[in-house]
Amino acid sequence: MSMADLKRLLMKRKPLPRTYSLRPGMTMFIGGIGRIDILETTKSAHPVYLTVIAAAGLPVAVVYTEKAEEFYGSALAEDKLVIPGNDTKLDDCPSMIGHVFRVRGDGYEESQTDIQLSSIGWVAVTYEYQEFVTLKAYTPNGVGCHARPSLLPYVVQLKGQRKPGTRSFKRRKPAAL
Repeated sequence: MSMADLKRLLMKRKPLPRTYSLRPGMTMFIGGIGRIDILETTKSAHPVYLTVIAAAGLPVAVVYTEKAEEFYGSALAEDKLVIPGNDTKLDDCPSMIGHVFRVRGDGYEESQTDIQLSSIGWVAVTYEYQEFVTLKAYTPNGVGCHARPSLLPYVVQLKGQRKPGTRSFKRRKPAAL
């Protein structure tokens, strides 16, 4: 990626968190340069909430993992997963290399762990109290992908009602201080 591409990824305004509900066997793509697979959970009936904190212009897509490679290829060809403001496709982007993380949940009111996705931002992971979720996070060449304690543990509380027919939630305005 060029320096101009990296500048387009930087958040220039306050980030607007976007929360999605995933289950094992589902994959989230973030702008074609970040990917998270939900591999397994200790309670498969309970969803994992992933809250994306990244530039608002980065598209997010959720698909079933079994169709992820097919979706990724067609989405790149159709410019569905692009770097905002970039005229070139992501075909020149280095290969995506994944890292496996096992995260302990702290209940649905706060996230315990963030998965940093290189320069594009991070994803706050929220899951059932004292239960575990195993996920695999990908970035180009696997660079800058790591887990850390949550910077904004209560960001998941900004999710509103579920958008009908999607895996995402509406945003809720925070209460006045």
